[in-house]
Amino acid sequence: MVRRKAAVAVSTAAIITMGAAVPLQGQGTSEADAESIAAIERLSFILGEWEGHSTAMTGPETRTTSEVTERASLLAGGTVLLLEGRGTVTENGETRVVHDAIGIITWDPAGGRYRMRAYRVGQGWTDSELRVPEHTLEWGMDSPGGRVRFMLDFSQPDRWMETGEIRRGDRWVQFLEMDLRRR
Repeated sequence: MVRRKAAVAVSTAAIITMGAAVPLQGQGTSEADAESIAAIERLSFILGEWEGHSTAMTGPETRTTSEVTERASLLAGGTVLLLEGRGTVTENGETRVVHDAIGIITWDPAGGRYRMRAYRVGQGWTDSELRVPEHTLEWGMDSPGGRVRFMLDFSQPDRWMETGEIRRGDRWVQFLEMDLRRR
């Protein structure tokens, strides 16, 4: 009887182990994944680590310049592009974080478009369509102050230039300028 319980326990363990391995073996690339991987590969110009500075309007007559790092990497088998951004300001010997955000870029095969979910500490998350003209990314969102749009320019080798604008009536007003170099 003891041998039979031991054999059942071993058989059960073997079945659980094999059952867990089957889904891992079954994780092939679907047609939608292949399309997503190809679409995300078109954004490879952004991959890597970047550093530089950003100047932002922080009040009616106030501008703040911060040191910025950005990292762009692939996840989920190349179907997701993750952007991680951090900006700091050093005043009186103290460094404080003024920007801490992530962006998750994916391809929507059904809609034939890029999507981005962005999250910034203190401001929550937003979903946006991402337009990708040649060597640029453009996205926007509604904010309490009005419609905001960002344009990221990668047309110069190893350089990331970005502007942020907010809609004021019938015109766009720039509030952000960022200039980064690839590390």
